[in-house]
Amino acid sequence: MIHLLTEQPEDSFDIDWHYVQAGNDYTRAVEDLHRWEEQTAQAVANRDRARREIIATLRSAGLSQRAIAEVIGTSHQRVAQLMAETS
Repeated sequence: MIHLLTEQPEDSFDIDWHYVQAGNDYTRAVEDLHRWEEQTAQAVANRDRARREIIATLRSAGLSQRAIAEVIGTSHQRVAQLMAETS
C-alpha cells in the first residue's frame, strides 16, 4: 500500500512496528511472542517429521501399530492415522 501511495519502489523503505498503548511500550513482548511462535512451529514440524520417520522405521521392522504406539507414546489409532497420512 505504501508503494502505491508514494510511488516509491517496494524495496526502498522499511517498516518498524511499535506496540504502544497509554504510554506503555509492548513491542519487545510482542516480538518475543512472535519469536516463540516461530520456534514452536519449527519444533512441531521437526517432531512430526521425526515421528513419521520412526513410525516408518518401526513398521518396516515388523512392529505392530500397538507396539509402535507404545514406543512413541500415543494411541494405536493415532499411529494408524499417521501411517495413512504418509501413504
